[in-house]
Amino acid sequence: MAGKTIYELRCAVPEDTAILSLMDQFVIAEIDLVRVVETDVRGTKVLSVFCERGGEAHRLHSACARLFPAECELTVRRLDAGQWQTRWKQFFVPFFLTPDILVVPSGCEDDRDSTHRLKIDSTSSFGIGTHPTTRSVCAFLRKCGGAYRSFLDIGTGTGILSLVAWIYGARTIVAIDCDRDAVAAAAENFSRNGLYEGTLRHGEFSRMSLPRFDFVAANLLTDDLIREREKIVSAVAAGGLLAVSGISRVSARRFAQEFDERGLSLIEVREDEGWHSFLFRRDSDERQEKKDGPDKQ
Repeated sequence: MAGKTIYELRCAVPEDTAILSLMDQFVIAEIDLVRVVETDVRGTKVLSVFCERGGEAHRLHSACARLFPAECELTVRRLDAGQWQTRWKQFFVPFFLTPDILVVPSGCEDDRDSTHRLKIDSTSSFGIGTHPTTRSVCAFLRKCGGAYRSFLDIGTGTGILSLVAWIYGARTIVAIDCDRDAVAAAAENFSRNGLYEGTLRHGEFSRMSLPRFDFVAANLLTDDLIREREKIVSAVAAGGLLAVSGISRVSARRFAQEFDERGLSLIEVREDEGWHSFLFRRDSDERQEKKDGPDKQ
């Protein structure tokens, strides 16, 4: 985490301002947001948006300024590693990720009853489970619990999806991220929660040679999902499950048009706060042959 910088965009919005319009800008921007945090300061809504890159924070600042040129007070500030850890922990409080999984920040306590409890530290990576895309994939993992034994987590971040998959029955787990800080954070969270069967790999997913898995989760941006579609689907075992997430409201139509669903059967679509997630089952080889027809065999 040493030397890592986070940028905070603060948007002070009067109560009578359409806050959903502002939130739409965050969805439309489809940038690497750490998290959008909403607080109330003396009758004024304050949205704090944390970004990994200064250019993204300033680009989002410009988009919001165009939307609310007078009503919205916007500031961008740079946070070093120590400031980020202190600032972020002010917002990260215990919450139920699924009806039976309580996520508790490292260093906090919560005495609420829960079937399962995860201790998560996100100060050196992103993906604590509060974002709608993460929630949706976790809902898919819970729904299909017991139907998979192996799990591939593409873009693991803090490792929270792998931990949830482990709770719901996965025993062979491979988690990948191109960010070394994310891999280190996931390793700590695996150990903190007693997950010792998981394998963590640092690098680009597109360059890795991997076996097939019963369940593959790819919580990425739309362009990445479309670009890596063939590689992602090839990692799913015949009859296995694929969850793709990270598709914003404005990109859903393009995703539907460009993400080739050949070889896949759609099971469910979830929409949460403007973000779309899809659960597919990969066809068996025999079923795929019937779909393709004799001319394509």
